[in-house]
Amino acid sequence: MDFSYKNIDTAHNHIENLVTRTPLISNDYINKKLNSKIFFKLENLQTTGSFKYRGASYKISKLNDENKKNGVVAYSSRNHAQAVAYASLKQNISCKIIMPKNAPKIKIENTRNIKPKLFFMIQKQIQRKYRRENFYRRK
Repeated sequence: MDFSYKNIDTAHNHIENLVTRTPLISNDYINKKLNSKIFFKLENLQTTGSFKYRGASYKISKLNDENKKNGVVAYSSRNHAQAVAYASLKQNISCKIIMPKNAPKIKIENTRNIKPKLFFMIQKQIQRKYRRENFYRRK
């Protein structure tokens, strides 16, 4: 997909009802300190705590029926895992999350609470599997 504001607007309209509308704020102290007008988008207020839910919601919503039926798989130990799991849950699509065994406990629990099928691997296994899959996709 080419970057353009039209594409951003299209994606925004597509996920508008799936995501939380988060505020855009500014801070007088920082603005004065930097002699500029700085804005902060509070994506930490998304349901899963990060902006990654927007991307996961959009990507999953664009899957065709066959792919939706097959479900989604994500390799992640942090916010991406939670975003994919929650976007799948909200769109009634099965989800498998593969996390490293040494992922932060809070991320494991937060992801587990969304109720995807959760699998654990050691980090090197995940890296090898990811590299192998990307190699075959390039051909």
